[in-house]
Amino acid sequence: MNVSELFPRCHLNPCPLGGITGTKHHHILPKQHEALDATERVVAQVGGYGSMKTISGMVLGHLLSTHVPGNLGIVVRRSLPKLRDSTQRIFLEVLDRSKANVEFREMRDGWPGRIIYPDTGSEVVFRETKDLGRFLGPEYGWFAIDEAQEEPEQVFKDLMGRLRLPRAEKYLKAMLFTNPPRRGHWIQKMFPKEGTWERLVDVNGVMVRITFRMIRSRTSENPFLGSEYIAQLKLTHSPEELRGILSGEYRSDFDGKPVYKPPFSTALHVGSFPVAKATVARGWDFGYHHPVVTWSQMLRCQHQRPHWRILRELILEDLDYKELHDKVVEYGQTWFPDHNRYMYIDAGDHAGTQTSDRGPGPIIQLAQPPYNMQFRYQAVRDVDPGLRFHRELLRTKCQCGHYLLEVDRECPEVIEMFQGGYHFPKDRGGQVKPDAKPVKDGYYDNIADSVRYTGWNLYRAARQDQGFMAELEKWQGPQADDPHIVEAKDFTWMGDWAGNEITQDTWERAYEESRLMQRR
Repeated sequence: MNVSELFPRCHLNPCPLGGITGTKHHHILPKQHEALDATERVVAQVGGYGSMKTISGMVLGHLLSTHVPGNLGIVVRRSLPKLRDSTQRIFLEVLDRSKANVEFREMRDGWPGRIIYPDTGSEVVFRETKDLGRFLGPEYGWFAIDEAQEEPEQVFKDLMGRLRLPRAEKYLKAMLFTNPPRRGHWIQKMFPKEGTWERLVDVNGVMVRITFRMIRSRTSENPFLGSEYIAQLKLTHSPEELRGILSGEYRSDFDGKPVYKPPFSTALHVGSFPVAKATVARGWDFGYHHPVVTWSQMLRCQHQRPHWRILRELILEDLDYKELHDKVVEYGQTWFPDHNRYMYIDAGDHAGTQTSDRGPGPIIQLAQPPYNMQFRYQAVRDVDPGLRFHRELLRTKCQCGHYLLEVDRECPEVIEMFQGGYHFPKDRGGQVKPDAKPVKDGYYDNIADSVRYTGWNLYRAARQDQGFMAELEKWQGPQADDPHIVEAKDFTWMGDWAGNEITQDTWERAYEESRLMQRR
């Protein structure tokens, strides 16, 4: 059978692709050809509505099942009803056109959960990702994630961890089909551009090559869609939404209502700022999958108002607190070469001071040798006061011309967080409930928490305690190139204190101890 016959038959008269009217013929669109011919291990099809992404993946899954004996594939989607009504239906239509000898198993409501190819011994299973852990035991030769923009990154990681079926080694394939998510989404980070590229991974001193391909398809590339369909999309969606819906390009907007926008504005709150020779504050969020650290400085302008500038960011993946600490030190030496370990003050989550069945929290661990770190933290039951506090800072413009909270251009993810990556969920009616809390997506909420720990535990304290503020900038060097920063004397400092309370005695003691350590 010709592969084209696995695709739907053309019934249009006249045929938009030049097929002979009245004859049985089929078409494979150019982007579908590209997907079928792709030799890369990981292929993502990112496309607009109706660009026929999924069907080429289902055809390829069928071909892998018929040509690789004993292959095992898994097709997943977030919701079981959507999986059945869309993705699985397409696969069953491919099977029907192929006339393949198959057996249906695990029947439920007339739908098979498993399809067997008796001639090759291959199998295909269909699962919802809400309970994916139950199905991660087997080794797979291929997998397909439909509507991947609905999935957390962990689903992709979990399936990649099972993509190792020995008898399918030469043909291992990971497939993703997705409408274009917003910029900053894990899919955009994983597949930032069209085309093919490779990533080299060091495995025991040997560089291993993993190949990737991103195929972008546009709604207009499907000649079988009428102009009325395009028209109704334009009537019901915003220009920014249409950018993704029709062109297949990553969106710059975010789902839900932004927590900080307004008042946040790139034009008002983002700039390029010098690093002052003053204390650097670090906000730590220890989330394993996406730990985040942000670097900030708090300085008084000529009007003596404390300002807060977020200068650098570090967002990593799958690191414990020890590995994170080492990365923070490494990057800090690059970004702040004039600052030694006594020139930092750290803030984190009170939860990091607790002990669980997994052992002491990261703040407890980092307080021990050889780290000897001291964190400022506070138990906060409700994030709302912190959110209001940050919005207040973003709204407040000082007489010096700067807003009280600003972000350096070197922090693109923090900027995206303020723009709407950190957002409130909307209900089915498109409204935000009065008591709604920001979405915890495991990425932007980690960035927001890192910033919030710094603002709530350090900057807020600096505004309330002039002695604290003086200590933060006490050893600050002259900054003649930045006139709104006050001059001060040279400095070294380390907040050598524990707990949440800051007193003048504590700071004087810390000052003397840091001087003694310098002399050593």
